[in-house]
Amino acid sequence: MSIWKQKIQAYNEKLDEYLEEFKKTDTVEGLIEEFADSFEGVEINKALIDKIAGLQEQVSRLESQKTQLEDAGKNYLAPNDPDANLMRSRDGKIPAYNGQTIVDKKNRMLLTAELTTDPNDINELKNNLDDLKEQLDIEPKTLEADKGYANTKEIKEIEENSDTECFIPLPVNSKKEEDKKAGIEFTYDKEKDEYQCPQGKTLKLKAKSVKQGNKYYDVYQGADCSGCPLKTKCTKSTKGRILKRNLIQDWIDKYKQRMQEDRSKEKIKERKTIVEHPYGTIKWMMGKFHFLLTGKEKAQIEFDLYATAYNLKRLINIDNMALLLQKAENYTWKRV
Repeated sequence: MSIWKQKIQAYNEKLDEYLEEFKKTDTVEGLIEEFADSFEGVEINKALIDKIAGLQEQVSRLESQKTQLEDAGKNYLAPNDPDANLMRSRDGKIPAYNGQTIVDKKNRMLLTAELTTDPNDINELKNNLDDLKEQLDIEPKTLEADKGYANTKEIKEIEENSDTECFIPLPVNSKKEEDKKAGIEFTYDKEKDEYQCPQGKTLKLKAKSVKQGNKYYDVYQGADCSGCPLKTKCTKSTKGRILKRNLIQDWIDKYKQRMQEDRSKEKIKERKTIVEHPYGTIKWMMGKFHFLLTGKEKAQIEFDLYATAYNLKRLINIDNMALLLQKAENYTWKRV
């Protein structure tokens, strides 16, 4: 049961209690008026009426918020800013926006600054690149990001449809790491389209193109794992170990190899010195701050102001102020 249904149910149960109590102490309105001075239950009735009215108002507000959530397809609603989403932070889960930026490697300037309501970065890589192309008509030669953006489907699409080369580390597969520590590694036979375990058992293709999230996998399963000395460490399934192979696994394997090259490792290490610079500077100027405005559109304007202030400060540090003023004075705006 959702938290909204639980709250509404609790309020309704309390309402029933108050209404039952109200019935026991209630009298005909005319008698209350006539014997108001001597009838001791009047004050109790008034108090109950106030409580009932208050609970009914809360139930009505919760029902309205529940409808808003259902219409928006969301699981969370911040009363002070309905556009915001619940996100993890160092202060716990709070209503917030996810700030997306692209930083110029040469001058550490902010090229884009966009707010999203998605608490994760996994689907934002291509969106960021599209924003850069749309706003500045720039297609970067290299694109560096942390593993939060490691969407292999998007990375593959970017590299195959542009001249941009991605340097984004892929997260460690915890299950594969556990298998390695236990001495369990599976070998894929491309010709037979099957896997073999270290005990010589075969995992046959069970299902093709199974969708999970926004990815598609072929599913393989062992036919007979009984008597295997590694079974307790390998799988709890009574039907045999299951493996999922991404439909673009061949490309992923090649990409992983490329990320292990010295050039790729340097690029990945370099990213921190580029993208963290603006955030560090803004926090140094502003301290720990929250958006003053609510609503995604207004919060975006505030975010733009922070980005513009940072870029101006950065520009002054890069170029001579007198020269900048001269360039601004001689600048001619042309209508496109």
